[in-house]
Amino acid sequence: MHQRQRMRTGLLTAAAVAALAAVLWLPPLLAARGGPAGAVRGYLLAMSRGSCLRALRLLDDLGPGMDPRPGGGAASDPTRGALECLEAQRAMILMEFGPQAWDRASFRLEKLPSLDQRLEWRASDGRAVSAAQARRLLEAFWARVGTDHGVDPSLVLEPPLAGLTPGQAAALNARRQQAARCMEEHRAELPARLEPAETYASYLAHLDFGSPGGASGCHHFTLTVTNRTGAWKVSDLQWCDRDQSPPGDI
Repeated sequence: MHQRQRMRTGLLTAAAVAALAAVLWLPPLLAARGGPAGAVRGYLLAMSRGSCLRALRLLDDLGPGMDPRPGGGAASDPTRGALECLEAQRAMILMEFGPQAWDRASFRLEKLPSLDQRLEWRASDGRAVSAAQARRLLEAFWARVGTDHGVDPSLVLEPPLAGLTPGQAAALNARRQQAARCMEEHRAELPARLEPAETYASYLAHLDFGSPGGASGCHHFTLTVTNRTGAWKVSDLQWCDRDQSPPGDI
């Protein structure tokens, strides 16, 4: 009997350890492996389990967002202030939508236009290539076009310097125009191009807690999701009060 009791106690301990491990590791694991949707799921899971400290680890540097407390709290330490804000947000959602609000929360993602872009070389098949690789592809391409059509693309790409006689300049200009027309006709076939690329991606997660509005009328809850730090993070929980319209609505 005592042995059975000890075994039962051991099972309970193992279950408790498993539950603790899930609380500690599952939200970050979801965020790391699931892209923007995984980051939101990890955040919602941490909040549903009351682990605001874990939710804090999933936050981007932009912070937790709107603070439902009058005056926004009084913590002098930014980390402590963010944690207290998360705790206040969690409590507010429970008050607005009921004790199961975080458990039944769902969301949809909306891609946001990038605010930070760079130019990068891409091959015609979509692969990113280095500047040196792009140069080799383009040189080979224009050499082939020149051979096939009897023109010299280098007259356009690297025109000769001054020092030509009027006759030489006129003849060269005619050849250059011929080459330019040929190149324009084949520009759509370029094997590499400079294209804008996002420095990081951003999404807006529209949250649904099972009701169009909360008990006080607040509505339209959103989170920002980005990978600007190299990992997918959430931040900036926002909502509209009773008399407010979502951004973009008239």
